Amino acid sequence: MATHAKGKSLAPSDAMDTSSTISRDPLDTISAKFDLVLARLEKIERVQAERRPAPTAASTATRSSVPSGPAASTSVHGSLELLANYSHKFSGAGIDWPVHAWEAIMRPRVEALPDNCHVSDVVFVLLGLLEGDAKKAMASAMPLTIDAFFEQLSDCFPASEYEIRVERALQAGTFFSGIAKHQYANMAMRVLQSLPPVNNSAVKIAQALMGVDPDAFVQLQLDSDSATIDTIGEWCEKVQDLINLKQK
Repeated sequence: MATHAKGKSLAPSDAMDTSSTISRDPLDTISAKFDLVLARLEKIERVQAERRPAPTAASTATRSSVPSGPAASTSVHGSLELLANYSHKFSGAGIDWPVHAWEAIMRPRVEALPDNCHVSDVVFVLLGLLEGDAKKAMASAMPLTIDAFFEQLSDCFPASEYEIRVERALQAGTFFSGIAKHQYANMAMRVLQSLPPVNNSAVKIAQALMGVDPDAFVQLQLDSDSATIDTIGEWCEKVQDLINLKQK
């Protein structure tokens, strides 16, 4: 299912890493409605199968490798279930996930869905992945396309408000609150890509990282005030390696 990406995108390694940056939380809020979606898809597939003309020898040969009937239905069901069950939820609160970072994670997953997935059902699953403030903000929204869904979500949670939340968290020393230690570097770089691409942003991230592990900066002989956009990525990786070693 092809869609057109909008807004800023993460690096491929960030956007596609489902093992380290994605929390595999079980779906709990839309299971009942999701069952209704699956039932409707089954009914639609049965009706379409009944309306299809009998295949000719040529068409059978051409379409022999293309799933149809129950196989296609199963493919749709399984793909939607994977999207719903193994995707990071978005709340719109805190600083862990700005809208465009979450979109960059979800877009490739949506584009990988089978072409016979109905857009309305995909939008329904995406709405089910919203929680907290995001769920409330989109409660009355009726997006008809994938693009409309992300556009409306972005309107509800503009980048300017996100930058203010980040600045407040940095000033209050709560930047890494609630984040698992092994996720510090990933989270820092994800947030950094949501800030203005200036050295001052890198310095602030470095200072926050030094606040949770000053010994690592001493050991690596790093000065947080000299961090730059070009060096902060490598710094985060080195500090994260030391943090991980301490946890073993």
